[in-house]
Amino acid sequence: MARRHRGGHHAGLGGLRRGAKAVQIQQMGGGHGRILMVDAGQGEWPGRGAAGVRYITLQIQPFLWFVTSAVRDTFRTPEDDGPGRDGLADARWRIRRWDGEFADPAVEQEYLVHAQTFMARQLLLVLWTWLAMMLLFAALDWAALGWSAGFAKLAALRAGGAACFLGLIAAVRRRPMLAARGRAVSVLLGLSILGYLFVFSVRPQISLWVYGMVPLLLFMLFSFVPNRLRYSLALALATAVCMVPMVAWVHGWAAREQLILALVLVWPVVLGYFTMRRMQTLQRTQYALGETLKRQAAIDPLTGLFNRRELRLRAAQEVARARREGAPLSLMMIDLDHFKQLNDRHGHAAGDAALKAVATLARWVFREPDLVFRVGGEEFIVLLPESDLAGAARAAERFVQRLRTLALPFDGQPLPVRATLGVASLGGQDLQGLMRMADRALYAGKQAGRDCVMLAHADGRLQPLRASGQAAPCAEVQGDAA
Repeated sequence: MARRHRGGHHAGLGGLRRGAKAVQIQQMGGGHGRILMVDAGQGEWPGRGAAGVRYITLQIQPFLWFVTSAVRDTFRTPEDDGPGRDGLADARWRIRRWDGEFADPAVEQEYLVHAQTFMARQLLLVLWTWLAMMLLFAALDWAALGWSAGFAKLAALRAGGAACFLGLIAAVRRRPMLAARGRAVSVLLGLSILGYLFVFSVRPQISLWVYGMVPLLLFMLFSFVPNRLRYSLALALATAVCMVPMVAWVHGWAAREQLILALVLVWPVVLGYFTMRRMQTLQRTQYALGETLKRQAAIDPLTGLFNRRELRLRAAQEVARARREGAPLSLMMIDLDHFKQLNDRHGHAAGDAALKAVATLARWVFREPDLVFRVGGEEFIVLLPESDLAGAARAAERFVQRLRTLALPFDGQPLPVRATLGVASLGGQDLQGLMRMADRALYAGKQAGRDCVMLAHADGRLQPLRASGQAAPCAEVQGDAA
């Protein structure tokens, strides 16, 4: 309790001057205990007029500085930060400032899928911790109330809450994505907060303790519970907005006390919001940087196709899948004809333009499941899942026909681009054997005249593709394709 000094002066509230009216301590309530409430009465802040304004300004200046700095950072545009902020120049990685989520819903969904396992583990830890605290509080209720009607109400409330927590724990274990989406945990937390505030109606002697824990709970909503910022902010604001009039109605607090309580509740909401926003922004920035690095490691920078490193990974996966499902798989090798002469005669800029044009044509001709790789220089490899040798031959024919009609404009003159293709289909051999078959077919096509498609059959026979009933430029070759 605050001490009263001679002359009615109050030593607490360090800002009150000696001439101010003492703060009165009123005793309210009864039954199991008494509630102490501070009544400021008609006391004055230090000095009147300008002195009082200066005092209030000094007290709220740090808070105003924090809020204005945070708001300025929230609404600063990417142009204010300069190009390439956080090293992420791709617009698909843009992060909204107000909630720290990706602006592109598809990218945000990809991130949630990526983060669901971690968020589920963290949420399970929170739920088990909260469940243990509920059991502890039930024991404290019994120690304070005994076997009474009040204890029965609280026990029923805590039992219902525990059942909801256990149900969510079981659901999150089966579907981790529930933790990432945040709706289920937000509903449960909202009900839990209502139940927490209900406690003081049964145990009024601990009402001040209940109120004192609310700022901590508000901050924990942001920093301890894995959730989406929009849901945490809505829960915190709803709790703070509902608590001020509720406490004022129960205890009859005046407007001044309500304002003080509102300021007390604003701090954890503001601090928690900006803490969680920064944390979510950093998490998504880290994810975007990781995905960008993985893409840079897997993509050829000139053509935008997969590179040789990615070929080893994807080809092994496709071969394993074909073996597991008994599905066909074909591989096509593409080599541009006379590419060195093109570079020597027209320069490397013309060679780069030819490679880009071939890459663009490959994306347009081949199916979406097909994987196109640039493996070095003028060489390309195409993996064709769910395609046997006949299907791969038709795809190769379409590509060659389109390529023959392609005239690459360079320095005002059209440059023809031609290619030789070797095609093989997976049989009893492994990945290396499949690539050797396609490579041998490609070499045979080069030797037989170029600008053609050579098929490698499982029996070792190499056969040129005959397009539209006409003989291909290269002649049939007999040999072992193994």
